[in-house]
Amino acid sequence: MTNNTKASVALIVQACRHIEQAETAPTLEQLAAEANLSPWYFHRLFKEIVGVTPKQYATRQQTQRFRDSLNSEQTVTEAIYNAGFSSSSRAYDKSRDRLAMTPSDYRKAAEGLTIRYATAACFLGWIIVAVTERGICAIEFGDDPKSLPALVQARFSKAFLQEGGSELTTVIESVISFIEAPDSAIELPLDIQGTAF
Repeated sequence: MTNNTKASVALIVQACRHIEQAETAPTLEQLAAEANLSPWYFHRLFKEIVGVTPKQYATRQQTQRFRDSLNSEQTVTEAIYNAGFSSSSRAYDKSRDRLAMTPSDYRKAAEGLTIRYATAACFLGWIIVAVTERGICAIEFGDDPKSLPALVQARFSKAFLQEGGSELTTVIESVISFIEAPDSAIELPLDIQGTAF
């Protein structure tokens, strides 16, 4: 890895940390100015290194804060505003598909929902990918494939967990190909890779 590449990665990691710590997402112009780059070049470099745009990264970070708040706040409304959403309708619109369920279903440990899953081997050991009809709701890793469903069940304790069939093969293959991505993504800290994913 060249010194220029290391410097670029360091700038982008610094920008990711700024996005993570900001209460409201910084603009592209603000991030580019901090990196002393043009907005166009910064956007291109960020996407090349992280795999998503700065705006997509900020949105995913906000969704993670919302997910964490759903587990700790007394009401869904408190979680919405603590995550930085300006209204409950924006939170529901943006988060429903990213959580793969409504925020209230997530808060109720997916009560009444069916979650299907598949497991496979990858270079990190074993992986489980769990999905609802809306999309992926959990990805976990472990050494023993038999223990992985329990990790999903612990997160969604009131859901009905069911092993998926061949329809999940494409989904789990896509996840594995992302985590086995080329070396450029490996240079990033794991939490940034996870958020980008």
